Amino acid sequence: MKTKPAWILLFAIVAAIMLSACWNQIYPGGHTCRWGDWEVTAPATCSDEGLRTRTCDFDSSHIKTEPIAIDPDGHDWGEWEVTTPPTATESGAKRRTCAHDPSHVETRAVPATGEPGHAHDWGGWAEKKQGIY
Repeated sequence: MKTKPAWILLFAIVAAIMLSACWNQIYPGGHTCRWGDWEVTAPATCSDEGLRTRTCDFDSSHIKTEPIAIDPDGHDWGEWEVTTPPTATESGAKRRTCAHDPSHVETRAVPATGEPGHAHDWGGWAEKKQGIY
């Protein structure tokens, strides 16, 4: 029976270590980290990047963090404020401002307060008094 040379076994071990390093980061502590799920530690907003973190299952001092891109829809809208009150015949306007960035403003129309199709019927002019006033 022939035995395999020791260099084949050594080659197999080195190859296994190199392949595992492609997917995981090897730390001097003597283990290959097995990373847990990503957790959002600071959510992204409309004006700031967020942050997500994950921890090694074997050593909680091994932590990876990476940024989360700015979320253009990540507003924190304030209350609606009427800027132009509606009348019986004319629409008004209201707006709200984002707490993260006051330059982010949303506006909407406020419907007129009169009945749908409401219009004044002024009729013709009538002279009440003659003369110059």
